[in-house]
Amino acid sequence: MLMFALVAVALAAEPTPTSTPLYPPAEAITDALSGPLVPMPGDTGFGPNERLPDCFYRNERVIVINRYCSKREINTTGIQIMHPERGVIYFYAEARAPISSITREDYEQWSIEVRDAPPGLRVDQPLAEVLKRMRQAQQVCWTGFGSPGGVPTGCHYKTPEIKQAWMDTHDALLKSPPPGWYELVRELRGMIGKKPPPVKAPPAADTAGAGPARIVVRVFEYYTQKPVAGARVLFREPDGAGERVAVTDASGKVAVRTPSTRFEPVKVELEGLVPVEELRPIWSAFQALDPTRYEQGKDEVRWELPVVRRAWLEANMKVRTRQQADAVAADWGGECGPGGPRAVEFRDGSWEYTFSCLVMYVDPWKGKGGGRKLQPDPPSAAPLYPPAEALADAVSGPLRHVGTTIWYGRFGIPSCIYRNEKVFVINSYCTLKEINPSGVIVIHPERGVVQFKVRGVQNKPVSTLRRAQYSEWGFASMDGKSGLTLEASADALVAWEERRHRYYRNPGCGAAQASPSSKMRGKCTDKAPEFEAWWQGVYPPILEAPPEGWYALVKDLRQRARKDGKPDPRLAKDAPEMD
Repeated sequence: MLMFALVAVALAAEPTPTSTPLYPPAEAITDALSGPLVPMPGDTGFGPNERLPDCFYRNERVIVINRYCSKREINTTGIQIMHPERGVIYFYAEARAPISSITREDYEQWSIEVRDAPPGLRVDQPLAEVLKRMRQAQQVCWTGFGSPGGVPTGCHYKTPEIKQAWMDTHDALLKSPPPGWYELVRELRGMIGKKPPPVKAPPAADTAGAGPARIVVRVFEYYTQKPVAGARVLFREPDGAGERVAVTDASGKVAVRTPSTRFEPVKVELEGLVPVEELRPIWSAFQALDPTRYEQGKDEVRWELPVVRRAWLEANMKVRTRQQADAVAADWGGECGPGGPRAVEFRDGSWEYTFSCLVMYVDPWKGKGGGRKLQPDPPSAAPLYPPAEALADAVSGPLRHVGTTIWYGRFGIPSCIYRNEKVFVINSYCTLKEINPSGVIVIHPERGVVQFKVRGVQNKPVSTLRRAQYSEWGFASMDGKSGLTLEASADALVAWEERRHRYYRNPGCGAAQASPSSKMRGKCTDKAPEFEAWWQGVYPPILEAPPEGWYALVKDLRQRARKDGKPDPRLAKDAPEMD
């Protein structure tokens, strides 16, 4: 019984279809322009997007509501016209430019709703009374294009003859707004600011072909969204039975007449554009390069067609071809021994190479590689570079400046790279003004990498301190990576370091101590078991008392930073925190 009762309530709540004639959109606009619009004082509240206010006006016939009543015009407008007896109409338009400055030809969304009149509405009512009666009637007919889900056209709770009349006439409204629409848009803009001039830009002319259907294409640059003028567009039916050719105008648009809307733009030609065939192998590197099709009524279709300029591509994408990607991959794949990759494909925006021991990826935009090993490495048995010997090599001869750059993992803080006859020496905090902490890296092409990091008490400059005044002091010795020579440039050395970090687990041993009275801590990671005992005999003496060469090296690097360093980016206004 309860189920039957609920069904009865639901049926009772169903609105009754009405045969009330629809308020013709053209007549609604005529009514809105039939006399001066007078603002309706009172609290107008907020519009449908809950941020922009509604502005209410009236004349002798209707109430007119500007649903996007912002002082600065945006690229969207919504206008509602309410007639006490004839009904309510809502016009909505959205584009890439202010609506008052363009025609329907440039609208990306355009829709019209027509509803029955709300009971009890009068033009002379105060705003508060009008707001009470603004609940929308459920008897409605609508049409439009550009909204998600396709072309919305139909009626709810109107009798069959009203629905049929609407279906017979709605397409003309989509193709051409009612007379006076552009004037009404300008008039409402003039109510809250300077009235815009009449729209001068004519709709795109039909430049080729004949037939009942119309195909409009907008060609624009990928990323910048700028229109592409003078491009030759080839239209073709899917079965190849018919073709049209037209050239885009200054706005990047072209329109052609065709026998049906099945015609599609299949090729865009202009000097300086990259052909689709060349982009196809790397298509997934682009976020939105596929053409987009919008139905704009029964016999009209609009296409949005992005294209890529070669100059932009070459300036922004470092690896554009398989051959360029192969060169990056070879540097990583060489770790697997002789033989090339077992498989190569471009997917999810990057090149993917499968070698015998690893899978690696090449980012086409940055031109850099990364990867993962197919099987984990066993613990490393490679000899480690003793920290004391690394310091001795660093001060064994005069240093020559290789370059100042951002070291891998250092984010924005500059690092200065030097070398002598044995090693590279990197000042990890190479700022013009000395900062706390400080870091030094010594890299031997064959023996490995040793990193030192130190922090002074009370934020004092490290170059002026001895061990007793260090609040933190530590170092680590790690395996190196093949392929490095002392002739490497600064960029090549940073790339080598990046590959070492991203590909290897960085097997090695490290140690650290806070103040001299604190407990010493040292351990090894991913090294063979015998390295633990070796390391326990290496690190304590250096933690307790660094070699004199350490102090000499820190002072020398500080002196060089005054010439080779760069400003600390953290001192810039609103700079992010950096390590």
